[in-house]
Amino acid sequence: MTSPTVFVDLVVPRCLAGPGDSRWATEPLKEAGWTVRPYPGLSTHITYTSPDRSTRLLHDVSGWALAHAGPSREWCAAFGFCTPVEIVAAVLDAVTDPAPAGQPHPFSPFERSGWRPNRLGDGLASHDGTTEIARLDDAGLATTVWEGPDFVWASYLHPDTPPHVVHAFATALTSPEAVPRSGHPHVPPHRLTDGAGLLQRTRRELPADAFDRALAERVKALAARHPAPARLPAPASPPARPGPSARP
Repeated sequence: MTSPTVFVDLVVPRCLAGPGDSRWATEPLKEAGWTVRPYPGLSTHITYTSPDRSTRLLHDVSGWALAHAGPSREWCAAFGFCTPVEIVAAVLDAVTDPAPAGQPHPFSPFERSGWRPNRLGDGLASHDGTTEIARLDDAGLATTVWEGPDFVWASYLHPDTPPHVVHAFATALTSPEAVPRSGHPHVPPHRLTDGAGLLQRTRRELPADAFDRALAERVKALAARHPAPARLPAPASPPARPGPSARP
């Protein structure tokens, strides 16, 4: 019997690919023990809270909002609805990493990708002109994405966002790898017409469960970052109580 298949578009540049499947970002959080609850009174608003309650993620029809309140710093981030889920997931992966490797320069991915100063001189712009990063001095980092004259999405990172989280965001944003999309039922019409001629799609026929299998592997790989708690040795048996002494 032939296994069912689906047609999937591999899309570049990823910044114009549309939101994608939110499970790519949220399923690893569930596996890591984050609580999931509808926002009070709003069934379309879902909140995810970390086990230590220091970090909260809100996902709704307008996009994503992330807030962290730890003992050493407080920061937040926001991503518009059309932000590709792969970029949001990269940020969350960095947030939940129990042992981030070193302190990479947060903007090195832009330098490696050949981004140049933007028109206003307050940040950087991608070589294809779709994306600008503005450093807002002490106010944080703002990203805007355009397709020709049309605004697509924006994001914001608080100035106290940890460097390794900013680096993860920059790496995902500048990645040249295509992202899979199987239709964008909620994306504004201009996103489908691609009037600026920037969007490229390569159609592939894949097994119908390809995404679910890839997601399961992703969740498994991320869970492996958290070592299982060490088993405590079994308590030693108490010494035998001496029997009654024999009387002469």
